[in-house]
Amino acid sequence: MPILTKPTDRTISSLNPTERTDYTIAGEKGLMLRVEASGRKTWAFRYRPIGSDDRKRFPLGEHPDVSLSQARDRAADARDKVRLGHDPAAERDTLRDQRKQHENEDALTFNLLCDKFEAHLSKSKGSWQQDVGHFKRDARPQWGNKRADAITEQDCALRVEEVYQRSPVSANRFRAALAPLFKWAVKKKLLTVNPMIGIDRPHNERKAMKMNPNAKRVLNDAELLLLLRKIIGNNRMSPSVKGSLRLLALTGQRPKEMIGLQVPELWNLDDPDEAVANIPASRMKMRRPHIVPLSTQAIRVLEDQIAWVRTQDRDTGYVFPSPREHLPTVNRQALSAALRVIIDGLKPEGDDADTVRTLQANRPSTYALRRTCATGMGRLKVPREDRKAVLAHAEDDTFADHYDAYDRLDEKRIALQKWGDHVEALLTGTKSTGNVIPMRRARAGQRARPA
Repeated sequence: MPILTKPTDRTISSLNPTERTDYTIAGEKGLMLRVEASGRKTWAFRYRPIGSDDRKRFPLGEHPDVSLSQARDRAADARDKVRLGHDPAAERDTLRDQRKQHENEDALTFNLLCDKFEAHLSKSKGSWQQDVGHFKRDARPQWGNKRADAITEQDCALRVEEVYQRSPVSANRFRAALAPLFKWAVKKKLLTVNPMIGIDRPHNERKAMKMNPNAKRVLNDAELLLLLRKIIGNNRMSPSVKGSLRLLALTGQRPKEMIGLQVPELWNLDDPDEAVANIPASRMKMRRPHIVPLSTQAIRVLEDQIAWVRTQDRDTGYVFPSPREHLPTVNRQALSAALRVIIDGLKPEGDDADTVRTLQANRPSTYALRRTCATGMGRLKVPREDRKAVLAHAEDDTFADHYDAYDRLDEKRIALQKWGDHVEALLTGTKSTGNVIPMRRARAGQRARPA
């Protein structure tokens, strides 16, 4: 290691080796100067802690910010500490780690931001658990320990695009969950910038729906009958899944609205003229409470389901409890999976061969049961306004919004009882299949035979 015998700040500034070189300073034990090929010069104190065989390097600053005289003073201070048993480099590292840990503890990480927002979300949004699921699946694993204020617009755009590559519709839902989170954080002064501003929905669902053959899938009577028979006769299917699918077929409600039914929401099951399901606003898409009159067929399904629930050890109060203990009710994915298993297991042979082929060629979703109920009631001469009331579709005009508070409960009961009787007639064989046809065929000008 070269020695600088009579160094000055001027001679040190003139040092210009072709590669990194360490110099010792004559008369200054432990003081050294490292000169990089780039010209950068840094002071350090080299020492061996008491009881250690390893030499350590304690930085003293850069030249010329730290002059030769200042470097000598700093080296002398470090030398005195070593004589007293201190380890300057170790103490410096410990202090740095403590400061870093303290900063991380005080920093608002994305995980902490999510925790705060989810507490707010559970009180303000009925479908808040879906947003929590998006955070848990698509944001927390990637950003959890990252400072929330360090998440950029580019980070958000890339994350939405990554989700889009996996599932376009999920990307829309993920974006719809993420945008309010950052907007809320800015409103609460937790952040100063919303990185989701300017990030549009990545997927045009309306256009995709028009191009999707399942978008308006309606079951004809033969398809509905075959599926219901397979559902009713399937002993391996969970009773909650089986009951949910049957009730959806009879009421035409959205899956989420019915699978979340609780026993106190069912009134007067012992009176077919008064029996109703009271769905709270928190579970409705339009955030308005909805009363569903129950046909005699729907009452039987619910009574059988409640009787089964009471035989179980785990009575959660829900009509359709999940067989999984960590879930309160069956979920929509379970219903979709059940339909998929049933359709996959059908054999295109015998009298049902044509029906099986149409089901497997154009597979219906659980939402097809809702469309089938609405279309079927239309074929049974139920007025359009009554069908809209059954499905909780509000009239979109000023009169309906501000003046007409009539709930059409009697009309809804007549409509659903007509549909329930029709379905029962199909199952008992007192009515032949083929009376309910897909809507797209009706629009093409093919009139169906009267029911």
